[in-house]
Amino acid sequence: MLTFIIIETVADNQLFRFHQEKKNVLTSGKHYTRSLSKGFMTEGLWKYVRHPNFAPEQAIWISFYFFGVSASGQWLNFTLAGPLLLVMLFIRRVCQNSCPGSLNFNLFSERQILNCDIKI
Repeated sequence: MLTFIIIETVADNQLFRFHQEKKNVLTSGKHYTRSLSKGFMTEGLWKYVRHPNFAPEQAIWISFYFFGVSASGQWLNFTLAGPLLLVMLFIRRVCQNSCPGSLNFNLFSERQILNCDIKI
């Protein structure tokens, strides 16, 4: 679980720094020149996963579910609700931002990883 927290922290810090550079707040060396030219993050952890800050968050909640399974001895228990709802929320949010008709579709179409026909 500590690994997920570290990954999420690194991803959030990279995104924060990118937005600071985008606003020209950070003037001491540009770290994300390729991303700045595209308008969205494509470097660091963002080069490998579209939402490296969301994935560890979901993994943390799924690991909480497995703690619940371990404690109760049953695969179906009330702790399943948290990760299930969270994953559904993130899928919906990602689809809204990367499907045809959204403002970001043209920018993200080369990186689109989800089928927009998912109905939640």
